Amino acid sequence: MAQIDWRASPLGTLAERHHPHQLHVPHQPALTVFYLRFPPPGTSLLAQEFVLAPEEQARLSTMADARRIEFTLLRGLVRLLLGRWLKIAPEQVPIGTNANGKPVLLREQGPWFNLSHTQGHGLCAIDLRGPVGVDVERAERQLRTPMEAIAKRILSGAALTEIESADPTDRDAVFLRQWVRNEAASKAHGTGLRRGGTVDPRLDVIDLNDISDCVAAVARSRA
Repeated sequence: MAQIDWRASPLGTLAERHHPHQLHVPHQPALTVFYLRFPPPGTSLLAQEFVLAPEEQARLSTMADARRIEFTLLRGLVRLLLGRWLKIAPEQVPIGTNANGKPVLLREQGPWFNLSHTQGHGLCAIDLRGPVGVDVERAERQLRTPMEAIAKRILSGAALTEIESADPTDRDAVFLRQWVRNEAASKAHGTGLRRGGTVDPRLDVIDLNDISDCVAAVARSRA
């Protein structure tokens, strides 16, 4: 995707540190991943809200402030990118949901997209080739349920072995890496977290390592 001057876009009213940043994903043609660091709660986003479709704008009043910021900027970003590709206004991009509630472009030939957010950080992946999934989590995420209970319920035997063989001081980090890989793969399918964690062999799952303080991965169909 050609370089975008975000200062000339509806996102340009934000401080530059909150402009989208394209991540480097080597050897993955037709895949683009953008990272966003969200501004703090209370930030005015009127210019960005106009990028949304009317039904999306109507939903904002029901959201808590942090969620409103995440929704406005991630949904606005994907609309700007897809609108640029389809050569239509961002608010006219036909975004809907599939049977599992996953946001999708209502257009059989794509492009395909997926979004993820966590505590001030967001990702937007666009794939010109097929379904895509992306997930991001804070590296210091506090688990509400013990790691062992989650891992045995969600992850594959191979992932459990990798966690168990890690140095005890590294196990939380290894678990979180396996978690985001599983979540990205599940979102590529549009199914949510898969029990047993076996990743479809038709998917490539790629770690995204250049986001400070976060663990992230993207999954897409193999060529």
